[in-house]
Amino acid sequence: MTYCLRHEALAALMSGALVLGMLASGTCATEADRDSSTTRRSDFLTFSAPAGERPATTETIIDGLKAAILPNGRLITPAGVEANVEAPKPFGLALSPDGKMLATLNSGAGPFSLSLITQLDSPIPEVSLPDTFPVLRHID
Repeated sequence: MTYCLRHEALAALMSGALVLGMLASGTCATEADRDSSTTRRSDFLTFSAPAGERPATTETIIDGLKAAILPNGRLITPAGVEANVEAPKPFGLALSPDGKMLATLNSGAGPFSLSLITQLDSPIPEVSLPDTFPVLRHID
């Protein structure tokens, strides 16, 4: 019986020491984190957004191209030629098998629509907005 009591007392003592050790190390880590804000920062690691301190905008010039700055500080520029589909929120694209026509599905505040873009190799692609949706099917 004495062995059993000694074993339980030792287990309780070790558990208490473990809990106190964890609390002490957490307090020290918290103090170290608090003090690190007042210490010298690393010259090796510096992170910043590509736009730096510039605010978000849709009208800016980057490397001679019309571009935009996103709210997260990223820069975006168009690749290729922009074509205005004259519809809100184009969200789906499909390129014809021969690569000569591009279709966009549009949604948003207006009615759903379909835009067909041809003359993709020219500086000014032609955009047409069919009145009705034709039956679209893929033919090999």
